[in-house]
Amino acid sequence: FRALLGATALAAAFCLAPAVASAQVCGVPPCGSGGGGTAPLSITLLQNMEFGTLAGDGSITGTATIDPSTGTKSVAGGTFDFGGVTSAASFEVKGLRNTPFTIILPAIVTLNSGADSMTLDSFTSNPSGSGILGSSGKLSVTVGATLHVGVNQPAGNYTGIFDVIVNY
Repeated sequence: FRALLGATALAAAFCLAPAVASAQVCGVPPCGSGGGGTAPLSITLLQNMEFGTLAGDGSITGTATIDPSTGTKSVAGGTFDFGGVTSAASFEVKGLRNTPFTIILPAIVTLNSGADSMTLDSFTSNPSGSGILGSSGKLSVTVGATLHVGVNQPAGNYTGIFDVIVNY
């Protein structure tokens, strides 16, 4: 996450590092309909979450929210949208064909710039909470969240990492 905050303006471009994923191995054939045997479940980051350029009005807190289905940004409270690149985080999940899996997202993440911080919470995914790998053994998962901007948020480049966990 990167944000440039001023007394009257907040410029933010959100970049998240690759998510950490857990994988479980199915040990008893047949496992799912992927031909039996064991196949690890993996997740790969394809696109970082981006909040584009934001500005705060300096009198009330505000938020910016990324919708996981569309990648669009909405702002509320004392946050203004000045455009820029906006996207949900995107991942590819691979494993046994036609097999269901669960998606676990964090509750809250702190983004830091030196001693200053902002919070990211209300994580949501598409699909929401679980998915089913297709006949290719793959499925795209997108993730959005809500960024909280303080009244007098200091200028800086804010960064943070969140974990997306997938399990059979």
